[in-house]
Amino acid sequence: NAIYATKGGISLLTGVQKSGKTTAIKIMIETAFMAQMYEGYDNLGIRSVVKNDKSVVYINTEMTNSDMVAFRDKICKNLQMPELPTNLHLFHLLTVAPKERLQLLEQVLERCTDAHLVFIDGLADLVSSVNDESECNLAIQALQNLASNHNVAIIGVIHENKGNKNTRGHLGQQAERKCTASIS
Repeated sequence: NAIYATKGGISLLTGVQKSGKTTAIKIMIETAFMAQMYEGYDNLGIRSVVKNDKSVVYINTEMTNSDMVAFRDKICKNLQMPELPTNLHLFHLLTVAPKERLQLLEQVLERCTDAHLVFIDGLADLVSSVNDESECNLAIQALQNLASNHNVAIIGVIHENKGNKNTRGHLGQQAERKCTASIS
């Protein structure tokens, strides 16, 4: 019963590689469209607020094309729908340059004025180096501005280092300092 993401702020989902971060995001997306969960649906205790008149945006920077198709198909299957809801917008930006990804996110939010949840699966892919302080500070500030200006909750995914559980580089540290909530 904890509130994790709030409008106008950035929240983080962190974890080591292959720990289930994208699966958790998928469940957050699915439950944002389920007024009631059906018997047998395993939500892992995750529940999003349902706002049928609002949009959900998912931006992926890491999956292959086939993985992205499988992700989409799993959402449809779990929502028991033949197609995605019209207010769920999935973007596959694997081949887009880091600086262009932030610009595209801004364009998406300018066009999708009813968005209430935005997921960025791959925060580290918004910058060319997770240790470039200036670039990372600008990227996190840009995300904060987008969240505030568009009154949306932005949930970003970032990897943790295997040895010490810290988020990756200066980007991770800056994101942790500026986020409203973080789940590992």
